[in-house]
Amino acid sequence: MEYFWWNKPLDLRTGTAVKLDPEKNERFISMFPKLRFHTPEQDLAEWGKGDFALFFDRLKESDIKTKLAYGLLIAFVINGIHISAWNNSFPSETEQLLWQITSTGACSAIVILWFGTNISAKSIRLVICSLSTMLYWICRVYLMIAVFVSLRSVPEALYQTVSWQDVLPGV
Repeated sequence: MEYFWWNKPLDLRTGTAVKLDPEKNERFISMFPKLRFHTPEQDLAEWGKGDFALFFDRLKESDIKTKLAYGLLIAFVINGIHISAWNNSFPSETEQLLWQITSTGACSAIVILWFGTNISAKSIRLVICSLSTMLYWICRVYLMIAVFVSLRSVPEALYQTVSWQDVLPGV
């Protein structure tokens, strides 16, 4: 919100009239029939019409590489959030080390899975993909448990009330 507030005009009591050249106005209006306002992607964003089912139907129809790429992208984003907490405060050094190992391990498991899917030998591919999936889930389960266990020793500043008027201008 602060980004949008930054250049906001402060005096909204006066209006600003904008006049278009009649020739430009006609050209602008004549473009409307050519513009496609309801693309399938825009239709997916509308709520209440079951359009998310359409998105998942398209995903089901796509090839395995596309599905895997979407899954890997989502997994990298989620694990990137965990890696960003690399040097945060933890209750103990051991917990910080375990956090670093498991967050790195989860990303490594994703990379191993990606390379494992490109192996032509089916039995080797199955073993590598299974092991990387197990490694990923072990790391993810630890990370989720560690989040809640770390709440036992939070910084004292967490309990202080924030005065938003001092932090954000315009509030």
